[in-house]
Amino acid sequence: MDLNNLDFQNFSEPFLLILELKNYLSKKRKRQSLVLFLFIFFSALLESVSISLFLPFVQIVTNPVKNQFNFLEKTKFIFNNISDNQIIITYGVIFIFLVITSIIIKILNLWLINKFVALMSSDLAIIAYKKTINQPYEIHIKRNSSEVISTIITETDFCVSAFNSFLLFINALIMSFFIIMTLLIINPTISFILFLFLVTIYATISYFSNKILVSNGKKISIGVKKQLKALREGIGEIKEILLSYNQDFYINRYRNIDSVLRMNVSTNKFIGAYPRFIVEGILLLSLAIALIFLRIYSDSFNLYLPFMLTVGVGIQKLLPMMQQAYLNYAQIKSTTASLSSLLSLIKQPVNKESNIYKNNVFKDKIVFKNVGFHYTKDNRKILKNISFEIFKGEKIGIKGKTGSGKTTLIDLLMGLLSPTEGYILIDNKDLNSEKNKILMKSWRKSLSHIPQNPLLIDSTIKENIALGVPISEIDEGRLKKAAKCADIYDFIENLKYKYNSNVGEQGIKFSGGQKQRIAIARAFYKKSKILILDEHTSSLDIETEKRITNNLNFHFKDLTIIVIAHRLETLKMCDRVFEFKNGNLIKIENNNLMNS
Repeated sequence: MDLNNLDFQNFSEPFLLILELKNYLSKKRKRQSLVLFLFIFFSALLESVSISLFLPFVQIVTNPVKNQFNFLEKTKFIFNNISDNQIIITYGVIFIFLVITSIIIKILNLWLINKFVALMSSDLAIIAYKKTINQPYEIHIKRNSSEVISTIITETDFCVSAFNSFLLFINALIMSFFIIMTLLIINPTISFILFLFLVTIYATISYFSNKILVSNGKKISIGVKKQLKALREGIGEIKEILLSYNQDFYINRYRNIDSVLRMNVSTNKFIGAYPRFIVEGILLLSLAIALIFLRIYSDSFNLYLPFMLTVGVGIQKLLPMMQQAYLNYAQIKSTTASLSSLLSLIKQPVNKESNIYKNNVFKDKIVFKNVGFHYTKDNRKILKNISFEIFKGEKIGIKGKTGSGKTTLIDLLMGLLSPTEGYILIDNKDLNSEKNKILMKSWRKSLSHIPQNPLLIDSTIKENIALGVPISEIDEGRLKKAAKCADIYDFIENLKYKYNSNVGEQGIKFSGGQKQRIAIARAFYKKSKILILDEHTSSLDIETEKRITNNLNFHFKDLTIIVIAHRLETLKMCDRVFEFKNGNLIKIENNNLMNS
């Protein structure tokens, strides 16, 4: 979703975004939201009853004989043989009970709102992550990972604030409605003037601050992405920073982003909070003037006092609700961009894939037939009219200068990209056919890819070798065999915690060669049918590489291996070597010719 095309002036937009996000919730969450709204309604009703009971209680205490509604006489008429003091105590007990109950209900209501928001936000964040991680590879390589991570983590937190504010906004509106209705029943004229005054003040402030809130909200959304990007780049390049003493450059870069971001946040918080002080001041002055006027110019001060006190209590209850409604509205408006970003991830289309796959999908040969490739918005061909065959059990080497098309070829072979021209056939079946989704899933599960810089998660060696397998299901015997084949068994056995040793973030505790051997062990543990080695020996010495190659030839004779390498020694293990240049396959040479 393009944020620049959003109509930020539309009052209802953030509310519509929240309601649209609600459509992606489970039936259980929707039922919980209905129960929550009923609870909010009950809490507001109870608050209204406690205020309405305050008037007779005050009138009986301050002027039990002379009052407009004559609550004392009416109560005596209903209940015979009851004294004035008993009536006062009864009203007092009921009023105190309602106030305490109302307080408990409001606290419980607040707890339920926060719990529901936490559950709902977690659901939406998981949906966004699930949709994102299931997107095609071509979409991932076009995206900035910092922006995606920011949306799922940081901007989801802003959305949590928006969801919480939305529920509190609804809660405040319902509470305000019941309080106003109660005050209108007690004294229509004063209550109507009060209501009109509050609505006018908050509507005026909202009108003038709306544009600032939304504009700052958009800046905050962009600033959070920039902030995360700056942090990742700074921490990720820590070696280069320490060597070149560029700390000040990265610090200043982060400071410029962070200071602007936090100023925008503080401005929106100020806009949401300051109206309360204006309204409180005007109401307090109005109440003081009214009391002075009644005391000096009216003979019925004691008659009006209960009404004034009741209206005062109503104002004391109403003002925080009105302020809460406005404050939460301001917070909702400022998170419009974050809501839109989260919704754009949640609305990503995901192709439904079957859970069925075949183990023996590759029995004969792989065929590239007149394959060409270029990215959607780039007409420059990366691969041009490539044709070759790879037979099961063959060891194929791929060489060529940087930019010759080797990496794209491997991405096509793994099914991460689809050719824009020609076909890739697995045992005479089109790998990219829309009619055969099972083939693609079976093919991907049958291969392992070991890149030059393999991914290691911040966990144990055991979990890294058996990546994706629950700890309770890891086969220890298979684990050790994989480690032996990758020539890392002795190293692991000499560690204090052996296979339970932690590798650190991105394997920082181990050398480049050790990380590559853990990744190779992962492929052996998986028992893949096709092994793709992308500069896998770049951090290995010649002797270690030879031992791993011998293990491959001895233990995995039927394994189809495709090797990308610049080192000629590595390519000697191959039956044939394909050479690429400027997207063209210019030469295929067999092992004997290469070694002669």
